[in-house]
Formats: sequence, C-alpha cells, structure tokens
Amino acid sequence: TMSVATANTVTVNASLFSAGQQVSIAQIGAGKTQIVAGASVTINSTPGLFLRAQYSASTLICLIGGATPTFLLTGDTSAT
Repeated sequence: TMSVATANTVTVNASLFSAGQQVSIAQIGAGKTQIVAGASVTINSTPGLFLRAQYSASTLICLIGGATPTFLLTGDTSAT
C-alpha cells in the first residue's frame, strides 16, 4: 500500500519477479502513485501507469521473467 499525501512511485526492478508472479498495489493516501519501470523492464498498461485516485488498486503481473522482464499492470489506472 502507498499511504502518503504527496506524489510517489513504485519502481519495478528486473531481479524481483519471475514469470507468473504478481503483486497488488493500492493507493491509500491522497498522493498520486505512479508505477515506474526500472532498467531493462517493460510495463504494459492501458490507459497508463498511474493509479487513478485515492483508494484505487491494481495488480502487476510478470508475464516474462529473466534479465528483461515484461509486466502487465491491470486495474484502476490512468494516463496521468
């Protein structure tokens, strides 16, 4: 959970996940949460990589693991 009053980020690093693993992310505080791809990481999502509003939640799913992982971010997201 991200429970802060100011804008914040969750950085996804390549070495943290294997294919099939997933993690839930919730924006409990008023600060806008952005999901950020670390080096060699790809995150796909529509419409974007921000949680939409306070109390929004999403799930980050690792589709391809290894040195250059690919993720899918699903849930209550927005472009900004």
